[in-house]
Amino acid sequence: MKHLSLLFAAIILFAGVSCTQEEQIAEEKSVPVKVYIAKPSSISSYIKVTGTLESNDDAVLISKVNETVEEIVAKPGQKVRKGDLLIKLNDNIQRQNYNAAAAALNSAKAQFELTEKEFERQNKLYEEKAISSQQYDQIKTNFKNARLLLEQAEAQAKLAEEQLQFCYIKSPVDGIVASVYVEKNQMVGAGQQLARVIGPDKMKSKVFVTGGDIYRVKLSQSVMVSVPVLDDKEFKGTVAKIDYALDKLSKSVEVEVELNNGTGELKSGMFAEINIEVEKKDDAITVPQSALLPQTIVQTNLETGLQNTVKKYFVFIVEDGTAKLKEVTKGIEEAGRAEITGGLSVGDTIIVVGQNIVKDGQKVNVIK
Repeated sequence: MKHLSLLFAAIILFAGVSCTQEEQIAEEKSVPVKVYIAKPSSISSYIKVTGTLESNDDAVLISKVNETVEEIVAKPGQKVRKGDLLIKLNDNIQRQNYNAAAAALNSAKAQFELTEKEFERQNKLYEEKAISSQQYDQIKTNFKNARLLLEQAEAQAKLAEEQLQFCYIKSPVDGIVASVYVEKNQMVGAGQQLARVIGPDKMKSKVFVTGGDIYRVKLSQSVMVSVPVLDDKEFKGTVAKIDYALDKLSKSVEVEVELNNGTGELKSGMFAEINIEVEKKDDAITVPQSALLPQTIVQTNLETGLQNTVKKYFVFIVEDGTAKLKEVTKGIEEAGRAEITGGLSVGDTIIVVGQNIVKDGQKVNVIK
C-alpha cells in the first residue's frame, strides 16, 4: 500500500512537471511582434523628377544702343520696383536727335493744320462751283501730302523717343538686382548684357516628364519641391504649364512648375527634387510598406504553355493572439506607406515588426 502511494505521488509530480514544460514550450514558441491598427488616411501618388530653380520673373537687361555708361544707379542686392532706373547711358546724341525730330513734328503739324483749313475752304468753293476741278485737285493733293509728311514726322519722333529711352535702363519687374555686368564710363555695344533683375517672391522650374507619364499630369496639380541644400526642406507648388509636343530626342514633355518663395530661402540655380501629385485618395486603408510580404509567382497558361510572373502581396494580422497570413491587394505608395485596396478592413491588427519570422497560425505576443 505504501508502494502504491509513492507511485501515485510520482505520477502526479511527473504530470505537473510535464504540464509546466508544455506551457513553457508553448510560451517560448510565441513570437514577440509589434502591430499597426489599420485606419483610414489620405495617400497620394507622385511622379518624381528633378530640375533647377529659377526666378519666375528673371530679366536680363540688354543694351539696344552703342553708348558709354554714364551712371550706375542700382547695385546688386538692391530691391527695386518696376520702372526704377538702374543704369543711365550717355544720351547726348539721342537727345539731339529727339529734339530735332520733335521740332520737325511741330513744323509738320503746323503745316498740316494750315493745309487742312485751306482744303476745307476750297472744298466749299468747289461744291459751289466757284473753282475749277484742276484747282480743287491741286489743293486736295497738297492736303494729302501734308498729312503724309505729318505721319512721317510722327514716326520719326516716336523712333527718336524710343532711341532716347534706350539710354535709361529700367527694371521691368519688382524684384532684386541680381547682377550688374558693366562699370561706369565703359563703352557698351548693342546686344551687350547690362544687368539682371529677379523677382524673389515666386520661383519656377522646367522639368521633363516621360511620354508614358505625361497623361497623368494636369494644370494646377499640386507639387512638392524638396531642396537638398536646404536639408531637403519642402515647398508647395503647382503645375503652371505643359507643352503640347513631345521632345524628339528625349521622348518627354516639358512641364513648368511654380512655387512661392515668401521666406526668400530659394535661390536661382538651386537643384530641386520635384514630386508632382498625380493621384490622391482620402479615407484609404494604408499600412507601412515594411509590413508587406511580396511573393513572385510563376503562372503557366494551360492553353498556350506560356509562363508569366505575377507579384502578390501578403500581410500577417493578429486574431485572438494568433498570426494569420492574408493576401492583400496593393494600391498606390507614398513615403514608406502603401494603400491596401483589398484584403484588409479598418481596425485590423497588422504585424509590422516580426512579420518576417512569424509563421501562419503561430501564437504571438504583442509588445508596445
